[in-house]
Amino acid sequence: KTSALSQVEESIYTTVWPYLDSCVIQVRNLAAKIVAQFWPLNMEILVENILSSLGNTNLLHSNLMVLQTITSNSTALPEETDLIIQHLSKILPATECYMIKTVVVQIFLNIGQNLDTSEVSISPERPQPGIHLYLEKTCHTENTQSTDTIKENLRSDDIQLVSRSLDIISKSSLQDDQVEDLIEVTSDLLSSPIPVVLSKSLNFLNLQQVTKVLNSNPESALDILEALKSCPEIPSLSISLAKMQLTASCLNALLIQDDWAWFFGDTSEYVSVFVECSENIYNMAHPNQLEDSRLTACSSLVAMLPSFNIRKLRGKMTPILQYGVINCLNAAILLLQDEDVDVRNAATLFASQLKRSSLLPQNCDISSSLGLEAVILFALDELTEVIEMFVPVSSILNAPSTISSNATSSVGKKQQLFKRGDGINVYEEPVFMLYTYDHVIRMYCEKVGQLDLIVDYKSVLAKADEVISSYEEHKEQALYKPSYFDLTEYEKLTRLSVLLKLLPQENVCKQPPSEEIQQQLNILQQKISAFMHDY
Repeated sequence: KTSALSQVEESIYTTVWPYLDSCVIQVRNLAAKIVAQFWPLNMEILVENILSSLGNTNLLHSNLMVLQTITSNSTALPEETDLIIQHLSKILPATECYMIKTVVVQIFLNIGQNLDTSEVSISPERPQPGIHLYLEKTCHTENTQSTDTIKENLRSDDIQLVSRSLDIISKSSLQDDQVEDLIEVTSDLLSSPIPVVLSKSLNFLNLQQVTKVLNSNPESALDILEALKSCPEIPSLSISLAKMQLTASCLNALLIQDDWAWFFGDTSEYVSVFVECSENIYNMAHPNQLEDSRLTACSSLVAMLPSFNIRKLRGKMTPILQYGVINCLNAAILLLQDEDVDVRNAATLFASQLKRSSLLPQNCDISSSLGLEAVILFALDELTEVIEMFVPVSSILNAPSTISSNATSSVGKKQQLFKRGDGINVYEEPVFMLYTYDHVIRMYCEKVGQLDLIVDYKSVLAKADEVISSYEEHKEQALYKPSYFDLTEYEKLTRLSVLLKLLPQENVCKQPPSEEIQQQLNILQQKISAFMHDY
């Protein structure tokens, strides 16, 4: 190529070059970024390559991506800018691919130039790939139209006009009265079968300025919830996530009103909507979901925050509503342990703004670890009627039902240091979490109040004794040694040990254990701890 490249660089360049013609867009994007880093020739040759590849859509897209990367990483010289303007403006009318059109528009934006875009015709029956992104790139967001004009445009049968109008209002600073006027007409678009219109309508209604208006105008929130019933089921994850977040915002707008109980009576349909929304949030928070899903779960929790902080839950909300809140807090527990730092940070934002226990630092941002404690303490204080469904409590309380009494159950299993497979959170530390749950529950019971857990002591004692007897029976065969030991079994034993130690704690159980049962619990707990220590 040129002496400007070292032997290693030239080897990388020549190896990656053939992949510019790949039929897989992700491969083309990666190849273009790599080639751009090692491009040894001048801009004129690159532009010539772009023009010569007009008959090959994949190669044309890659060559344009190379130029886009170069222009985004460095400032083009005046003569290079003139060259780009002169030749690349010919590409828009020469191609029907909107992925290519979008890259061309971005290149012009990178060099600080405006590009006259041709009229775009959208077919509702057959939307073109990349048309949504192209419209966003070419949309002029200055709002020089009156609210009445925009509302009229949003009711138009011209999908391009509707789409552009949605872009304008989504990127404009609007007064509260303007937002209130636009909510009604935008809500009507939630029944649109056109994905781009439905998606942009949901995005507008999820804006912070819209949420602010909904909180002071619950009638609009009711109208949106009604409109969501007729929202078509389009196989799009982004649309499903946007619907979930919008539902959460609307439910919050109802819950923060002084007459919230009227909306959520025993026979109200909004009770089931609230529970369903909370279940969706919990499902989207699971480690097997995409990062976008988990981030939207965080956003939905933040949307619910005002109602959690304003409303008194204990003794005021029905158990079914409290069950919905438990779902949300269980989701927060998962998200605070997420392997992705962005998700953990978003969940920590929720936890730091949640009504905070006096046992924690006040009026300051908190870490993910303290955020976890904040969520647990909030649940223990507000949701005593359904606290057995709360993961930090149920993971300890249900220990006897999760552990096998067969000490040889782990023999023959493939041993590995880390968990592997789809939906596995490699960041998770379950044993550490169990000790954290135990610490916070003890702190609450010692310094705040009664937990009133209902425990079958006979069942717990029988299961613990069965487990210990099984391990002692096989002790001589050394089946408890590390080479045979399963980490999952260790976690289960930790649960049982924590439970046996927690039950005698004051204020934990509704019916405290007798002295005899306390002694048995203590003896069994010491045996399990000794066994785990010897391991």
